Amino acid sequence: MVRVHIWIRKKEGMSAEDFGKRWLEEHAPIARDGYQHLKSYTVDLVTHDPTSARRRAMPMTPEEIAAFLAEPRLAHFATVDEEGRPRVRPLWYLWRDGAFWFTTRLEHRHTGRDLENPSGVAISIASEDRPYRAVLAHGRAKVVGKDEDLLFAVAARYGEAAAKRWLTPSMKESDRVVFKVVPETLLAWNYGKGDSTHKQDEGASMRIASRPG
Repeated sequence: MVRVHIWIRKKEGMSAEDFGKRWLEEHAPIARDGYQHLKSYTVDLVTHDPTSARRRAMPMTPEEIAAFLAEPRLAHFATVDEEGRPRVRPLWYLWRDGAFWFTTRLEHRHTGRDLENPSGVAISIASEDRPYRAVLAHGRAKVVGKDEDLLFAVAARYGEAAAKRWLTPSMKESDRVVFKVVPETLLAWNYGKGDSTHKQDEGASMRIASRPG
């Protein structure tokens, strides 16, 4: 089954009334009659750009972002290495005071070595259950140094007992550091807002046209 959403763009200077009339009287009948005879097609006639509606409906508020990032998820941390190749890995993180805090080793980990690249870094944190939520960030990493309190704060989010066991040997690593990323851009969405929950309950993709299964 293919679900098709058909929409037209309102011309600059056209009033909402004229746009609605043009769509309902000219384009809707064409779309209805032109697709319905095809097998396995379902046609939804809409009078707005559905991608724009989702963009307005789905962003999270700052409070929702903070609550989402407070959950012990893994961050997918992307860098560019010295040869210009992209690299991504899952990392523990802490969101505090408007910054992401991480830990790595500057010499014995690719993550630490890649921090010197001036291209900056990207961060992706997403839920694994519906309705899907995600936060994406871009920025530049700043090495803070070896801070025992920060190291424990990052690790303890994923289990306090394990963090205590991890902290002692980590403090003995000469190149162990904490680094932070203050987002230059921060994007967030929640597919549970607007009509997204209904679409996901039906198993539909969030794309304009989808082919389920």
